[in-house]
Amino acid sequence: MPYCTNCGSEVNENQDICLKCGRMLRPTKTLLPEDDSGTTGWLVLGFFVPLAGLIIYFLWKDERPLSAKAAGKGALINVIISGAIAIFVFIYFMIIVLSQL
Repeated sequence: MPYCTNCGSEVNENQDICLKCGRMLRPTKTLLPEDDSGTTGWLVLGFFVPLAGLIIYFLWKDERPLSAKAAGKGALINVIISGAIAIFVFIYFMIIVLSQL
């Protein structure tokens, strides 16, 4: 018969918790929901609708972490690319305006 690793008391083979000290005898498995695939569809949605991607990320980050991460990545990629384009357009127009002076 096995013994508890914490208190040393005798436990049954099919026991998950020691009845004397309350320690977990076997690690519990955390299962992801079956529909949490984190597909590229969520990334695409987050890219084209970044606000929706951020909302999905914050709503699903605990229940569906793979899909939430994909939607958040899409939103982040959109923000980075949009910011870079805005900076390049600003610099381009500043060059045009300064060259006309």
